[in-house]
Amino acid sequence: MKKLQMKYNLLHLFYWITYCCVYGFVAIFLHYKGLSNTQIGIVTGLGAAITIITSPYIASLIGKIKGMTTKKLVTLTFIGQFILYALMSFLPLPAPILIILYIALISLMAADVPVLSQICMDYLKDGEYLNFGLSRGIGSLSYASGAAVMGILVDVLNPLSIVAVHVISGIGVLIMLASLPDVKVKEESTATQKISMLTFMKTYKKYTLMLIAFMFPVAAATGLGTYLINIVTHLGGSSSLFGIATFLSAGSELPFMAITHKLLKRFKPVQLLMVASFFYVVRNLTICLAPNLVILIIGLLFQGISYGIFTAVITIYANDYVKSEHGMMAQTLLAVIVTGIGSTIVNFVGGRLQDTFGLSSMLIFMAVMTLIGFVMMLAIYLKGDHNEAKLNG
Repeated sequence: MKKLQMKYNLLHLFYWITYCCVYGFVAIFLHYKGLSNTQIGIVTGLGAAITIITSPYIASLIGKIKGMTTKKLVTLTFIGQFILYALMSFLPLPAPILIILYIALISLMAADVPVLSQICMDYLKDGEYLNFGLSRGIGSLSYASGAAVMGILVDVLNPLSIVAVHVISGIGVLIMLASLPDVKVKEESTATQKISMLTFMKTYKKYTLMLIAFMFPVAAATGLGTYLINIVTHLGGSSSLFGIATFLSAGSELPFMAITHKLLKRFKPVQLLMVASFFYVVRNLTICLAPNLVILIIGLLFQGISYGIFTAVITIYANDYVKSEHGMMAQTLLAVIVTGIGSTIVNFVGGRLQDTFGLSSMLIFMAVMTLIGFVMMLAIYLKGDHNEAKLNG
């Protein structure tokens, strides 16, 4: 078990460094390639929007293709990401082609996240205990460390230095995927098309409503992250400071993700989700209203108690309360609603607002999005009846 936990930890460690290369430095990379804030918003927005289609489709391949497993699926899609990033890095592509390729890259990467989580859920169903929160927390720490290193590399060299980090960490992902043992869980428990997305949403109403409530603050946090370099430079910082700020933000997730299993022994999942929703308000509004870099970094440090708790709890929550044959759909819906729909709105609107009205208009928009989500989650919480035995409303 310890060896399996270590391998899964390392998988997250390498994977989230590559995620940081692609998503954490998207604005820096694409600015370097000549794209505007509006174009970057189109890239990240459409990349997230297409996830609404690609995520369920990619997940469905497990049930449609004989012999396809979650591990094989992540391996194949990751190789595709690896090739796309290399093409954009080394070829002098015109802006339209660059935009199309980066959209494809983001949609593939976002679609992989729920499948990566499902690998753990499959092992749990097979009787192997894995601490998902710990592995995901290590992924956050590696994302943070990678951001700090790449921020310095960008300042000292140029944005293309990110490519070297992506290549090294990408090889690590493929090695760890190959080393993971096959899951013996029955094929029918991983099939995702035994229930349509619409039927799933009707069956598990409470889970769906909570995802919609979190879509707003998580999306706002995503938008603030996409354009964090603009906020940092507006307050007088540099690419190196951007890397440090990202390091502190993502690094704060590990402690909270690692102790999630202990917290769930003392508190109901919905209570922890309510806490996460409240601290999303604290996090996002502090960033939006930050008058200087010190306050900005303080706001980013609330990432752990907001995003960290939400990510770990909602994944375990779905595994415990959704029928096993619907587990992959639960993870997929999380990506579709929170990552797909939410990120589509904030990235596109955020980029357009900046180019048209300035940075402050984007910050106001993100603050309003956060407050809407908190009010929705508060309404769900105050409604009571939190003994979710089946999560079917």
